[in-house]
Amino acid sequence: MNDFYSSIDNRVYDSNLGTAILQDIQRWDWRKEDEIFAAAERIQSDMKIELEEASPIRRYPWNNGEVMRIMQHRNAETPKAEKIKLDKDQPGHFARGWRECELKNVQHRRVLGVRNKDWSLPHLLNFDHRHMSHRIYVGDIKGSHFIEKIQEKGQKRLDEEIKRIFEED
Repeated sequence: MNDFYSSIDNRVYDSNLGTAILQDIQRWDWRKEDEIFAAAERIQSDMKIELEEASPIRRYPWNNGEVMRIMQHRNAETPKAEKIKLDKDQPGHFARGWRECELKNVQHRRVLGVRNKDWSLPHLLNFDHRHMSHRIYVGDIKGSHFIEKIQEKGQKRLDEEIKRIFEED
């Protein structure tokens, strides 16, 4: 067994273990749990806004900033190539793709988070990668790590909110 119990206030060693657990149980209230979930949802929506602001937006100096995809059709109704404007090719599509979601809900444990609807691009932008060309190592590509910074900031804010909620007694 552990040498200490990590209480809400501080670490309590074995001699005061039962008392510390009892005090924490008495301090716990379902209303506080609702307040914690409300704080987590507020922080989640704030993180979504921060991710949208921090996301890179590719700019195109030509064609008024709009991207058109040329689609070739080979049937009688459309004999010529068509230009189609797709939303996923437009500047800012990645920044607009952040969604608030519940990542897990297992055994009454809710894990709230923010995801991008394009699942591969956040990984490529955030983490460092080795660049290979024709199976030859070319160099390293540095990631921006902007997602990690916002996640750490959100976790710190949630910890502060939980401490504030329990100090209100």
